[in-house]
Amino acid sequence: MEPVVAAVEPSTSLADAMGAVAVAGQAEVSVAVLALDSGETASYGDGSFDTASIVKVNILAALLLQTQDADRRLTAEERAYATTMIENSDNAAATALWRSIGRSAGLGAANERLGLRDTVGGDGLLWGLTQTTAADQIALLRQVFGEDEDSALSADSRAYVQGLMGNIAAGQDWGVSAAASTGSR
Repeated sequence: MEPVVAAVEPSTSLADAMGAVAVAGQAEVSVAVLALDSGETASYGDGSFDTASIVKVNILAALLLQTQDADRRLTAEERAYATTMIENSDNAAATALWRSIGRSAGLGAANERLGLRDTVGGDGLLWGLTQTTAADQIALLRQVFGEDEDSALSADSRAYVQGLMGNIAAGQDWGVSAAASTGSR
């Protein structure tokens, strides 16, 4: 006789696991996971947090959507900024592209199409103060690494972002790029 296995919602399992995590005071929590094999996601908490440099992938995705809409390729200057922004986490390049996409409004328009419902761009030139949730970051990664029918980004745009993310400079390889690299801690 085979054991009976009850179907458990991923978000319920994550909520159970997070129940064992001590959270100090009134701290907000936002956790999300993605099972690469099945595509299932689960999230817990709806806290919003400053993005700092992780918004750079979002800025590039917004720029690529705009170039797709205009039926054009990135200019040499945009490619140079994108490369140094992603591979070297260059803030000046991020500021230049933030201006190019139309700052917070441009990011917001792109995020509507990308399915990021709780990400709000920073004021003025303060792109690093963009607010996001863990669930929105999973949604962005699904746009970048997903299949054609699941992404607002074209196959060429996704390949471009993936290529840059796969070539992160030493000392900048933490977060998603570190998790994706072989032998990472």
